[in-house]
Amino acid sequence: MIMLTGLAGAVEPIDVTDQGAPFFDVFGPQDGLSEEIWSAVGLDAGGFIWAGSASGLARFDGYRWQTREVPGASSLVRDLLLDDDGVLWALFESDGLARYDGQRWTLEQHFPAMRHLFALERSDGGWDLWLSYGHGLARLENGRWMPDAGNGPDTRDVIATVRTEQLLGRPLQWLARYNGGGLWHRDVLDNDRYGPWQRAALPIVQDMALNSLAVSHDLGREELWIISYSTGLARLDESGLTLWRAFDACPDLSGATAASRYDCKPATLPTEAIYRAVATVNGDGRRRLWLATRAGLVHIRGDEIGVYDRSHGLPASAVRGLMTHRVNGLPVLWMATEAGLARATLADPPWRTVSLLGSRDNGIFGVLIEPDGKGSERLWAGSSQRGLALLESGGWRRFQRGDGGMPDNNVRALWRVTGPDDTSWRLVSFTDHGLYRLHDDLSFEALLQPAADAGAPGYVDAVLSRQHDREHELWVGSFGNGVYRLRDGRWTRFAEPGGQSIWRVNHLLEQIDIRGRSWLWAFSHEGLARFDGMSWEAVEVTGKAWPGDSVLLHASLQTLPSGQQLWIGTVGNGVIRVDVTDPARPVAMSDQRVPLAPDPIVYSVLADSRGVIYVCTNNGVQRLTPQTDGSYSQRVYRRSDGLVHDECNSNSQLVDRRDRYWAGTLGGLSLFDPGERRRQTILLPKPLHFTELVVDGRSVQLPAGPEIRLPPGTRELRLEYALLAGLRERESLYRSHLEGFEQQPTDWTPINTRSFSGLAPGRYRFEVEAMDANATPAEPQRLTLVLEPHWWQRRSVQLMLGGALVLAVVGGVRGYNAGLRRRQRQLRIEVAARTQQLQQANLRLTELSFQDPLTGLANRRRLIGTLSDELDRARQQDKALGLVMIDVDHFKRYNDRQGHVAGDVALRAIATALEDATRPRDLVGRLGGEEFACLVVDADSEVVKSIAERMRRQVAELTPRDLGNERDRLTISAGVLVRVPRPGEAANNMLSDCDRALYRAKHEGRNRVCVFGPVDAVVSAHESESRGL
Repeated sequence: MIMLTGLAGAVEPIDVTDQGAPFFDVFGPQDGLSEEIWSAVGLDAGGFIWAGSASGLARFDGYRWQTREVPGASSLVRDLLLDDDGVLWALFESDGLARYDGQRWTLEQHFPAMRHLFALERSDGGWDLWLSYGHGLARLENGRWMPDAGNGPDTRDVIATVRTEQLLGRPLQWLARYNGGGLWHRDVLDNDRYGPWQRAALPIVQDMALNSLAVSHDLGREELWIISYSTGLARLDESGLTLWRAFDACPDLSGATAASRYDCKPATLPTEAIYRAVATVNGDGRRRLWLATRAGLVHIRGDEIGVYDRSHGLPASAVRGLMTHRVNGLPVLWMATEAGLARATLADPPWRTVSLLGSRDNGIFGVLIEPDGKGSERLWAGSSQRGLALLESGGWRRFQRGDGGMPDNNVRALWRVTGPDDTSWRLVSFTDHGLYRLHDDLSFEALLQPAADAGAPGYVDAVLSRQHDREHELWVGSFGNGVYRLRDGRWTRFAEPGGQSIWRVNHLLEQIDIRGRSWLWAFSHEGLARFDGMSWEAVEVTGKAWPGDSVLLHASLQTLPSGQQLWIGTVGNGVIRVDVTDPARPVAMSDQRVPLAPDPIVYSVLADSRGVIYVCTNNGVQRLTPQTDGSYSQRVYRRSDGLVHDECNSNSQLVDRRDRYWAGTLGGLSLFDPGERRRQTILLPKPLHFTELVVDGRSVQLPAGPEIRLPPGTRELRLEYALLAGLRERESLYRSHLEGFEQQPTDWTPINTRSFSGLAPGRYRFEVEAMDANATPAEPQRLTLVLEPHWWQRRSVQLMLGGALVLAVVGGVRGYNAGLRRRQRQLRIEVAARTQQLQQANLRLTELSFQDPLTGLANRRRLIGTLSDELDRARQQDKALGLVMIDVDHFKRYNDRQGHVAGDVALRAIATALEDATRPRDLVGRLGGEEFACLVVDADSEVVKSIAERMRRQVAELTPRDLGNERDRLTISAGVLVRVPRPGEAANNMLSDCDRALYRAKHEGRNRVCVFGPVDAVVSAHESESRGL
């Protein structure tokens, strides 16, 4: 648990804007893109995203990218830009300008040495499109590109143009020339008249290798950005000129600049290879500039620079093109890179990445917010291998082993509590060095080192401060050595409840009951324990919802109208709720009105001041909002929503006093601010389109109008459609109806396609509805389908044929009756033969439904079903049941090295070896991947262990050739469980306990067999992974 105390009301919240990388949605060959350089991104009038590559175009419908041919064009796409008439223009470097009218692309005009397209806003709010090329500028006028009247010797080799309204005190159009041509500007007299071009009086800029220009506004102040390729980045504003460089050198002007101030920032850029720039504005009016560079996506907020590259999730570090637009009122940034496309939401999303600390290891362990003594807050974050980080006054500081006596880089948790001396204590738990106090002078003082024995590491996972008998005392829970108390300057260790030899405490919690009495609860691998003021005792919880021997990781106390409840996060059983209104008689509760957690492993359960509950799991964060009827609505957040990683970590979540939720995960630290979510989201209907019509396996051009006629004999047709939601497209829902064929619409579904076959000739109307992830409905789309009949299906022809048919029927009745008995006899024979074939086919289908297709062993379904049946039989007969769980050691490494074909060969060989080691009545099955299990009936522990040992030996004896390669062997680890099933025990309980023995076998070195026993360590799936097991 992360505890926060002592925050003053006047303390300003910490600003974490842009502290971490944005969340990038990444698109590559798996999404339909070709494996080539991508250079430009654009948006058409219908809402489709387009991307330009080194050889063509692709369109994105929210689900996949599809290549779109432009007849006569196959060179690099430099730019994509939409005009005021809804026409999308593409600039092909060698082929010319192509236009898209919403239906098809056509190649239009060509200018020499074409460079880029630019949209300049006019004073009347409209936009002018400009083209820079070798002889100057061209402007789009009435659908045609016309050379600018001001072109001349001063406008050769133009690469960029922009317009400003305030700089130098008047509206100006700016022009950048490459090949040393410098920066120029001219007065804008009105929207169609301009003054002569003049060279800008900026000596620094004139010596730069100019590549692009951009305009932004920061707190209302206009800025001109001058972008070069190899000579830095410059900004001109009302106060002067600022130059950023990647190198240490800065030019010396000695007063030669016309700007009132000249500032140079050497060694601040990651590179000077800069392509383009776009600007966005935060809700507070602060500008954010985004640069496409060869070193990544560069971000400038104020004068602070951030860099995001492939290590932050981009497809490649080399970013070539940028485009921004808005979705639900939020700016969205698209990036074209040299290995695919990426998308990021920029302005105040509900989830914000704060830090990527530990993302290359096991992520965040420990989060703490505290006052900084300067009227604001500061943030501490710990990691499993990268030490501590402190965010204060907008900057990060790192603490490693040795700094201030810091003993280790492996942090387990952070707390801020009231110490026994009534002052605030900042505590840090280290994996291998116990509990330390971190003083305000940033020095570390050792407090407690629990002994590591019996296979338990002894680190501290729980800290609790409480006031008792007018004194503060500190309680500490360790992983392996139980509970300690610091009172009157002395540590006291408490005996394990129930005489257990090991007590792995994950969390401590204080409850003040309705009578005002204090109770302490301990949540551990051994279950639930309670402190009544004298000693700890194991607690028996009544109620069918209590899972028995579940591992308890975390809990929070909820005070509801119905009483006090513990909401407990567990390993394998999600969230368990226990009524502790009477702490002496806890009762497990079951309530269908509370949605299940999205994953059975729950690391923490925390509530904010409004009763909203956050459940951090192995597969996302669940947000439960209380309703007036006592139920809870839910929303599950994952990476697609901006959460930095789906898998949470223990001891790494907190709700602060402003109801912000901080989530430490395997990939870093994220922040959820519900207040920002309410302010920023603007829910607008999104465009819904038909995207493809396939008739008898052939794609057909969609009509421009509301109707399409299909040829006679049409057998099958498939309609695809897409809601262009802009974000979280795969959470959109659709409902459709084919009038004339269906009685009512379908249910809502995420599937965006419908297929029909066997439609009779006639007229049908297909209607599709859609709503996005926020349940915002779109305007329904309709398409009329006219299936033409064959000549003989026309009504007039059918009437004629009907009369002739009557005559033919009368004449044929007698001949038909004569042969009827003969056909009936033959039919009986055929029916008997077909019945036999059908029975054989059904038998084969039954066999396949219970068989793993790769190995031929029983599949998971059959294995679990048989185990459940045998559990009942063994329980009734009071006989032991044996189970062996097997995992192939280092199989992923083998698969990566030898390939999937060799991996399949190896799994089949291992399956054969396992089955050969068993008795005829034993059942061997494949659970999935490289995991197998064997059910052994009517056998004692020695027999089961000998079977497991024989399995291990026979797999180890397989030659590399048996396994499908020339040099590598494989081994297995196995866990063995033999016992008489307990009352109510399910198959999953047996598998879970057997898996613990398997875990120990791998923990002790692999290629061995371990039998389940009382000392087996049970750790969460993530903790297993963090130790490389």
